Amino acid sequence: MQLSIDFSARADAGISRSASSAERCTPGWVDLACAAISAYAYRQKDNAEFTIEQARQACSHFPAPPELRAWGAVTRKLVRQGTLVPTGRFAVAESSNGSPKPTYTWGKR
Repeated sequence: MQLSIDFSARADAGISRSASSAERCTPGWVDLACAAISAYAYRQKDNAEFTIEQARQACSHFPAPPELRAWGAVTRKLVRQGTLVPTGRFAVAESSNGSPKPTYTWGKR
């Protein structure tokens, strides 16, 4: 018998918990973060693609969530809305010890 682990479901649960934690600390945090990342993405619309890490760094004035995984909820929401479009390419992320992270572009053309 082979053991199967649904990593996607575990990731979804972790993102959801961290977004809820951010909302408890700062009510409306997810929507505010979406607005901050959207503004960054709009400013980048004519430039190269970017990682969420780069967008977060540009939004350093914005209150950080208790866990960085909360940004996953923001990213997913913006992709669903079409505000961000995954490029299918990756870039190195300092926050993840050089691990490759997906890149995005502004989607509202």
